[in-house]
Amino acid sequence: MIEARDLRFERPSGFRLRIPAWSVGPGDRVVLHGPSGCGKSTILSLLSGSLTPSSGELDVAGVSLHCASDAARRAHRVRSLGLVFQDFPLVEYLDALDNVLLPFRINPALPLTSGARDRARALLDELGLGLLGRRRPDQLSQGERQRVAIARALITEPSLILADEPTTGLDPSATARLMSLLEGLVDGRGATLVLVSHDPTVIGRFSKTVDVTAWREAP
Repeated sequence: MIEARDLRFERPSGFRLRIPAWSVGPGDRVVLHGPSGCGKSTILSLLSGSLTPSSGELDVAGVSLHCASDAARRAHRVRSLGLVFQDFPLVEYLDALDNVLLPFRINPALPLTSGARDRARALLDELGLGLLGRRRPDQLSQGERQRVAIARALITEPSLILADEPTTGLDPSATARLMSLLEGLVDGRGATLVLVSHDPTVIGRFSKTVDVTAWREAP
């Protein structure tokens, strides 16, 4: 699913990452951790194709992102990725169901079929939100909004889920519930999960961990 070989990324500010070798197999669950600013979110951006490596090779879900065109990287995000962010932004004027279906409304490569609508309703049911599909974000709790965002990330049936600090701001009980939901949904679909966290309780749930400070190079 992920294969990096002598991958380098540099910013004009002097920030530098180097990943000599890293591989993640299909169905793996991996957590990236380390102090703020070490490059965790940058790695997710490289995996999504939002950032381009400075050198080296990066293959993700069958796409060689180090040499892919902008169009190929966009297609990669549409076809293969589900993205979950810590601020789980929802469109405030759309109800929960339409927020889940948003990828189909903004991307012409994804046809909005009756099957897609059925999957969206089924996901909301699975996440305990089946009766809340017609509520707007301002009528949902923080935890409910997060679950809508997870459903949106999974609606396209991606092979790779990238999650950036999805439990930020949650108490331990809510964190455990959200992680159990996310893990169950990912495992049930055979998807690969790469998650960024600094929370020891979250990191402890993963058998495969990466301390990103090992990849940060001194300026």
